[in-house]
Amino acid sequence: MSLLLWLKNLQKGITSLLPRSGCGLKEGILQRDPVCMPVLGGVIGDYVAHPFLYTGMNSTSFIYRPEKCSPGNCSIFLLSTAISILSGLPYRDVLADWSDLLLPSPEGGGAMAGWLLRPSPIKGHGQLGMLSVAGLASSAIFECQNDAMDWVEGFCAQFTDERDIVMLIKIVTVVGLALKSGQSPKTLPRIVRSSFGIEVEDYKEIWCRGGIAVGVNPIEYVLGAISCIKDSDNYEDIVRRSVSLGGNTQLSACLAGGFAGFVFRPTEHLVSDFMEGISKGNSRIGGALCACPDSFVGNNKLHRLPICPGAVAASLEI
Repeated sequence: MSLLLWLKNLQKGITSLLPRSGCGLKEGILQRDPVCMPVLGGVIGDYVAHPFLYTGMNSTSFIYRPEKCSPGNCSIFLLSTAISILSGLPYRDVLADWSDLLLPSPEGGGAMAGWLLRPSPIKGHGQLGMLSVAGLASSAIFECQNDAMDWVEGFCAQFTDERDIVMLIKIVTVVGLALKSGQSPKTLPRIVRSSFGIEVEDYKEIWCRGGIAVGVNPIEYVLGAISCIKDSDNYEDIVRRSVSLGGNTQLSACLAGGFAGFVFRPTEHLVSDFMEGISKGNSRIGGALCACPDSFVGNNKLHRLPICPGAVAASLEI
């Protein structure tokens, strides 16, 4: 079955197609899979953070209410980017199919897609910072940094000529590649400083100065996510830290959760809640994530897409 046919099936309400094959991977392999886990980590971070979007700073011991959680824009951008890279399909084509399925979406997932599908370059759109999650996909899929950076340049050229956005995605890509190669999270500030000349504050410093305010430069979310993983030793702590900083918590938690996915397995109860939440069929974005294909046919060949969160989470057999 082709990628586009799978997506079209969503229009018929087929949200019960939750794959149980785990992308054809056994659990032990899956947990180390460099593509599956960062993408799953990013999507679950986005999901957990939804109730706290633009609500200000929070304690890391905030009450987690899974019944109020929902994946949003960041999940769609992360997944569609990974699908585009792995399949070779043009990103705009992949995003257009997702957008057609999601509009009108109560989570607002189609609105940002509409901006990206405009024929002319986008300038001055504050939410372009959400494109930084594309760096999670590029670092998860590419092995060579030069290849990843070339892809980032080509990807951004489709939407904007603002170099700040290109820089955001490159920072996320470099950090992801460092984690994938086995670098300690504690080395990330040094890597960012040597590669881009940018300092990464400690998490406590960001929290003490008031967290991340609404409307800040999007780079604050990227640096904040890096600070959350630097001194943490488990997935949930990293996501909780990112949510505690306030602002666009879904962007922060998607980035932080994606970084964490390179190093840690997502916490079991979060995976279980995520599975239950997206399988209910009451969220168009959740339904899209649930039925995302784990393979597609192109040029008479079967290509595996090991990035379907539903399939990945199901394979963990929580």
